[in-house]
Amino acid sequence: MVKSKWDTLTTPPEGKLSAILADRGNSLKYSWAKNHSGEKILLVEGELHKHVTGFDFKYIDIVSFKEGIQIILKNDEHTELFENLCTDLINSTKGITSEQKAVNALLLRMKKWQKLLSSLNRYIDKKFLKGLIGELLFMKELFRHFDRKDVLNFWKAPDEENVHDFIITDKAVEIKTKTSKNIINISSYEQLFTELPKLFLCVYTISESDKNNGFTVYDIIKEIKKLLSDEYLVLYFERLLVDYGFVPLKEYREIYFKLIKEDFFEVKAGFPRIENKPDAVINLKYSIDTDKIEKFKTGKKDLF
Repeated sequence: MVKSKWDTLTTPPEGKLSAILADRGNSLKYSWAKNHSGEKILLVEGELHKHVTGFDFKYIDIVSFKEGIQIILKNDEHTELFENLCTDLINSTKGITSEQKAVNALLLRMKKWQKLLSSLNRYIDKKFLKGLIGELLFMKELFRHFDRKDVLNFWKAPDEENVHDFIITDKAVEIKTKTSKNIINISSYEQLFTELPKLFLCVYTISESDKNNGFTVYDIIKEIKKLLSDEYLVLYFERLLVDYGFVPLKEYREIYFKLIKEDFFEVKAGFPRIENKPDAVINLKYSIDTDKIEKFKTGKKDLF
């Protein structure tokens, strides 16, 4: 069983906390802590108690006191998720020398997590998971051609303001995942248009598998972290995953996938797409039969 940050802490008497420093050299003081009820806590010391009103977290309570705040997990079932949340909060203020700026950065990150947890359902969103896996598979390919930090910067999907999944210098790339059916879904009108010189579609065909023949999303994340091999870049990658909307769930460890094939298409003149969207049309979604776009297929060398 995977141990958590709190497993080494003893349960203290009522009214006390047992705690251990979680990070050194941070503008805010973070500690892993446990109270007399055995609840897991991230203790944050700094000028925070006046700023944490209005937060309503799923599975989590926030208690403010003069020296800071306690972020308390209310259900041990979500320990892994809570540990990831706490680690992300700690990392959000690394390198910030001003305490006030660190407080502001922490509050922004807490709002991000509040939004993520408010939309979190206990069922497994396999469509979301496959989409993320497609983008991570493409990222692994990029590491063969580009600098590690550049690859992370190329990944635009975590930024809600960006239309395309990747921007590689003068190229836009859309990542699509599909099952055995030769259909890809275009979720917005803008996805098949760009002001850049070139636009590509990368289509991954992925099927569900078993433990012996497949991989999980955590396997790919682990591989990417190994490729990054730098603490700063790993922290940056973890932050991007949260921005993407990935909330680590233990259930994801039991879902295995297998890559069947990958195809690359260049979106250029003649590519089947809706050219003109009336102004009154707000949302436009449609599907494309990949059997009918074979002539637009291209190779990796054209993309990279």
